[in-house]
Amino acid sequence: MASRKNPSDSSEMLNDKNSAQSDNKLNTEIKKWKYFLSELKWSIAILIFLVHFGALYSIFSLDRTINMKTILWYLFICTIQAVGFTAAAHRYWTHRTYKAKFPLQLILFFCYFTASQMSLRNFVRDHRVHHKYSDTDADPHNSNRGFFFSHVGWLLKKKHPKVIEKGRQIDLSDFDADPVAMFGEKYFWILMIVFCYMVPIATPVYVWHETWTNSFKIHLLRNIIGWNAVWSVNSFTHMWGTKPYNM
Repeated sequence: MASRKNPSDSSEMLNDKNSAQSDNKLNTEIKKWKYFLSELKWSIAILIFLVHFGALYSIFSLDRTINMKTILWYLFICTIQAVGFTAAAHRYWTHRTYKAKFPLQLILFFCYFTASQMSLRNFVRDHRVHHKYSDTDADPHNSNRGFFFSHVGWLLKKKHPKVIEKGRQIDLSDFDADPVAMFGEKYFWILMIVFCYMVPIATPVYVWHETWTNSFKIHLLRNIIGWNAVWSVNSFTHMWGTKPYNM
């Protein structure tokens, strides 16, 4: 006569199976998080977080007696940095859509260095790759990887191997032959510190006696406005804008 199965044995087997599945899921999630953390560019991630946090704090802590000249000054700086993004880095150095003589090149050059961006050469390379391989794995800010990635995530994570591969193939001979652009590459950090931070922050303090605190707080605000305006071109417009180009 066949022995009956003990119900308690079946229950234990089911519990063991469920426990094993839970352990597998947990291990999978842990591996995903480990991979995600290993892909982060920690220094850039921390910098972007701190600037945004500082700007948010500035909104609520800004002294309401701030001089109107300071606000107008930073609106002027925002305009200059917008020219640095658009007319300089994008239209002139990346796409060469117009010619510029030396005096105009200098103006465009200084406009770009108020904007607190990556090196001009890296901007040109990445943007040329973006146009050539738009919304593919070779696109530095591929919108198919989601809104957050195309907005800012691409700056926080290591580049996809395809981005690196195609970036090395991009012709930058025109940029490398440009003495103004290469001067900016050689002295990038010095120029960035002077024209993006020292001049904008110090001018209100020394010219019309604004406080250092107010000037610095407004500076943080104009920084994130500029950054997010540029990033929005990669995220909002590619996620929901028209796409009059071949994929």
